[in-house]
Amino acid sequence: MSGETVTMITPGVEVGRDRYNKPIFADQPRQITDVAVAPGSTSTDETTGQVIETRGLTLYLPPDVKVAPEARFVVRGKTYPIDGSSQDWFSPVGFSRVYDSWQPGNVVSLSAKEYVDG
Repeated sequence: MSGETVTMITPGVEVGRDRYNKPIFADQPRQITDVAVAPGSTSTDETTGQVIETRGLTLYLPPDVKVAPEARFVVRGKTYPIDGSSQDWFSPVGFSRVYDSWQPGNVVSLSAKEYVDG
């Protein structure tokens, strides 16, 4: 597989303790390789049937990647929040011989709006 490399940023990960033994939290970035990136949902004009807007992106992540609901992703230089939650994608056994041992992974929808800190 040869997908794109994206960065998943998980906020609020405990990274240590201060001098008063209180937890210190920080964003934790993780590079993820072999990610398929696709356009998100679209809307169409009812009368003409033309696509008038494409919203967000859809990421197809490897099966070992677990995504926190508050994570953000950097894709093609832009940072996006998750729109909804990640969903595990399984293929049913016996569906097809092509898919029997296939573990596609997680599907994540990203918001159309870039993440703004602050």
